[in-house]
Amino acid sequence: LDILLDNIVKLVEVTDSSGNNALHYAACHNRVHMISMLHNKNSTLAYMKNIEQHTALHKAAKYGSVEAARELMKQCPNTVEMVDLCGRNAFHISIINNKLRVLKLLLEYELPEEILNKQDNDGNTPLHHAAKLHQGPILWLLLNDLRINSYMINNEGHTPWDDQADSDRAHDPRFE
Repeated sequence: LDILLDNIVKLVEVTDSSGNNALHYAACHNRVHMISMLHNKNSTLAYMKNIEQHTALHKAAKYGSVEAARELMKQCPNTVEMVDLCGRNAFHISIINNKLRVLKLLLEYELPEEILNKQDNDGNTPLHHAAKLHQGPILWLLLNDLRINSYMINNEGHTPWDDQADSDRAHDPRFE
């Protein structure tokens, strides 16, 4: 039995050509029971990154897997601080992929402002991305959270307000 259990532990660490492990896939497909089982076999899986440096929480945020994100936050809450190759955490990823329900879930946690206002490699906060992508409901949600700093400046010297104005001009035929 010990040999069988040792082999199972090794199998859950196997990755595909993109570096995704079983937990990445469970998160993508919102398989909460599988996430719990995998965590019980190897609690470090949640901290393993694929070639894009995405954790399972990044994947849950990208695919809108709310229950998976909830389970991952319950099992390994500090994975929310981890960033990918672009310097983006799960907040950035949920916004870039327009996953409002995942964002709402993440905002329920008492997280420090530094995580919610984390700047990626381009200096963009999650709010910058919401403004650039013209995501009204997400903007509203973020701007009503007192932890969000709406005046942070990115590497181009823009605040989210500047990015919102640029986005408005880009979507307005009068500016073409």
